[in-house]
Amino acid sequence: MALCCLESEGTNTSKDTNTRKREMKPSRHTTPAPLGTRDRTWEGVRAASLSIVAGVGHLYLGYTRGAIMFVIGMGLLLLSRTLWPQAELWYLSLAIFSAVDAYGIAKRGHGLL
Repeated sequence: MALCCLESEGTNTSKDTNTRKREMKPSRHTTPAPLGTRDRTWEGVRAASLSIVAGVGHLYLGYTRGAIMFVIGMGLLLLSRTLWPQAELWYLSLAIFSAVDAYGIAKRGHGLL
């Protein structure tokens, strides 16, 4: 409404036009919106499903303790195939713990430890 009044009065200058254009532009320095609940849930599901191989879900989320879990898990799998078959149960426990922990990190921001 103010725009039509300015045009009818004939006081519309180039300075007024530039000011309006500047006000309409979005800022270049906007921060990204935080993940919503649904996005965090799917991020957690992806991390937990990658944790079938212990520690990979943590690496997906950017946590370095996933590398430690991965090395321990691969050691347990190697041990279960060569010397001690019961080590496979330890690996299964580590993989379940890793999946639950990775889901917790993605969903809440902190895991079980």
